[in-house]
Amino acid sequence: MRGGSRYEPSVSSSPFARPNWQGGWNLNTRGGSVVKGAGIAAIAEDELWQLDPSVPHDTRGLRVQWGGAGSRYVGWNLPIANVPLVGAARDVTNYDVLSLRVAQDYLDAWNTAGEDPDFRARLYTGNGWSDFVQVGEHGRIPSPDVFFAAPIPYPAGDFTKSAMTTIRLPLDAFAGADLTDVQWVCCYFDVPGHTAGSFVLDSLEFSR
Repeated sequence: MRGGSRYEPSVSSSPFARPNWQGGWNLNTRGGSVVKGAGIAAIAEDELWQLDPSVPHDTRGLRVQWGGAGSRYVGWNLPIANVPLVGAARDVTNYDVLSLRVAQDYLDAWNTAGEDPDFRARLYTGNGWSDFVQVGEHGRIPSPDVFFAAPIPYPAGDFTKSAMTTIRLPLDAFAGADLTDVQWVCCYFDVPGHTAGSFVLDSLEFSR
């Protein structure tokens, strides 16, 4: 969703975690709640360039910082509803992937410089919890390439950008999930070696 634009429903995607302009970070696009564990150090919603000045994207999103004591997860609830032109909000059988855009938060102290972050995702459905799916097995969240330059006549500076990348997690990888009744989508930041970090997130959605 571009800043100031309006989402038009379609059968090719079903977004539920694009920012709710009036509701704050703890209310998603579908009107469901967003929750976090005690191990999430901070979470905020805003224009991405406000959350991280190195982000070159003109969209709103979330910044998630994790690494504190306690459970490190963020969960999005899909309420019982019918989406115009799409159908039941919890029935995702028409889709192939869980998709999201994400970028490492450049220079944030929670990150390990030069290291790609990683995390896991899981669905709660009518059958209970699905298996975990590790994001790093389906795509990279690359650490930004550091770029210093001295463009004449301007002074030398750090022009590194936190460009977002799209991750697509196949729904058939969530073993045990009832895809006709997806109630929660949860991200867990507990992968060994990646138990602290910070990134910006946008456009969490079911897609083809």
